[in-house]
Amino acid sequence: MTTIKRHCISAVIVCLASVSCSDYFGSSSQGTAMNPETADDLIHKASIEWGASEDEIVSHMSGFSQVETGESGNILQFKTPNNNASISYRFNENGELCATVVILPTGSGNIDLHSLLSDFSYVGELNEGIVYENPMENTMAAVWQPLAENDAYDAIGFAPVISDDYELIAPVAVSTSEDVVSGMVTATLSGNVSGVDSDVEAGFIYGRNPVLSETEDKKASISANGDFSITVNGLLDDEVYYYCAYAIVDNIVYKGETMSFQTEQLTYTINGKPFKMVKVEGGPTATFSMMQTELPHNADFRIGPVNIGKFGEFDRGVPRYEIKRLIDKLREQTGLPFRFPTRDEWKFAASGGNESMNYTYSGSNDIDEVAWYGGNSGNTVHDVAGKRPNELGLYDMSGNYAEICQDEGDILYYIDGPCYGGNWSSAASDCKVTSWKSGSVSGEIPGTDFVEKNAYDTKYIAIRLVYSRE
Repeated sequence: MTTIKRHCISAVIVCLASVSCSDYFGSSSQGTAMNPETADDLIHKASIEWGASEDEIVSHMSGFSQVETGESGNILQFKTPNNNASISYRFNENGELCATVVILPTGSGNIDLHSLLSDFSYVGELNEGIVYENPMENTMAAVWQPLAENDAYDAIGFAPVISDDYELIAPVAVSTSEDVVSGMVTATLSGNVSGVDSDVEAGFIYGRNPVLSETEDKKASISANGDFSITVNGLLDDEVYYYCAYAIVDNIVYKGETMSFQTEQLTYTINGKPFKMVKVEGGPTATFSMMQTELPHNADFRIGPVNIGKFGEFDRGVPRYEIKRLIDKLREQTGLPFRFPTRDEWKFAASGGNESMNYTYSGSNDIDEVAWYGGNSGNTVHDVAGKRPNELGLYDMSGNYAEICQDEGDILYYIDGPCYGGNWSSAASDCKVTSWKSGSVSGEIPGTDFVEKNAYDTKYIAIRLVYSRE
């Protein structure tokens, strides 16, 4: 069908709403909320007899008090007997009704104005309002809750879909494709915009809440006319995402249907052996993901789409700049906020998280089942994941290597934080889920030029990275 240039109608409605609110209630006033029945009756009282004359509207509004608008004769405004709500009408140059607006105190009867438009279809958004249309009734509607010009009031406005007062154009349509190519941290989304003469801003709104918001969720945009697709990065792995295509035409936001997809679980390899990032739900502050294993020195490391290669340039000792380079690369190429775990996160995960059986060591009361320590290690470190994992599937959180933690507020690349879990040379009593030792001091790392304030000793210590899922 052919339809009006919606921004023209909506601009008229916005103008009417602004006049009604600011000129007659005052920018700082607040009317008394109406009960739902009264508010509903007032909305249905508003005339949408397009082309009606001013005399016909005055007769229709019998019982309401007419007020002066200060305009040049093309607006009529009426207030309820208690002066807490109003109806405004605009007429064209021929004296025919072309727009109607009802202004209500915010929260009147907790009424949802959108619910009154069940016979209308969603069109788009304009000037913080939601636009609908009912072509069969030749009526356009726009809803503001609250009104942008004065948040003490809500507004619902009406205007004709087809009118000699407005320019006619082809309708704009936006569609969201359900075909998604998703990976661990990326997804390629596709859509289409039609009914525009040239490229416009188009793209996708996406997030983990099925009710997507332009202001609260992420957006990715390009210039497009017709089919378009965008690859988004920095998605959380093993997560359901919702998305919808959108396009902005003449300041109106048109949206397609909301669809969903699920990302894959993020995996990594150490010396070619695959492991995964484990989701630790209900953490001390929020859910986070943690490496299933320690990342030892001199390991060939790949995580998701990022190939790190050999981690560790030196025979013994990882300096701070290597950690910075590793974390920066992971953050840049995955979009995920990799970091060290905090003390509380580490202890929560080591004890089994929400699946905890309250074991003394991470995964068992028998240390030999889950840890390489001074009593069974043969005086040497071992390959990761050689013992039984804990309740969450995490390996070696007791023994093998001690692991660096970082308290809240510490700088991102701080490597002198407390070390938890004990190592291959530790006594059993130092490998409990609560065992820790203070971070590196100023001593030299044997066989290297490093001091412990600038590097950690890879003979006894390794790292296990996490990222928040909020």
